[in-house]
Amino acid sequence: MNRTLLFGEGLFETIRWTGESRKVRLHYQRLSRSAAFFEIPCPPYEEFLKALKTASGGKINVCLRFSLLSSGSDHFAEAPSG
Repeated sequence: MNRTLLFGEGLFETIRWTGESRKVRLHYQRLSRSAAFFEIPCPPYEEFLKALKTASGGKINVCLRFSLLSSGSDHFAEAPSG
């Protein structure tokens, strides 16, 4: 099992989707900054927006969760002894 699945290494944003992208850019900017800090790849804004529209299924006033996962390295640090 890799670290992503075992420890939940990743980021997410929960967004209230109203059918317009007024505040969505702020969510994206926060997600993008966090992804850069943790060295997790983040898609371009246009892809992010398209994913939200697709996930909403054409509905408005829904809550959506957008997740970014780490690379899932299999490396585990040794536990300290003593």
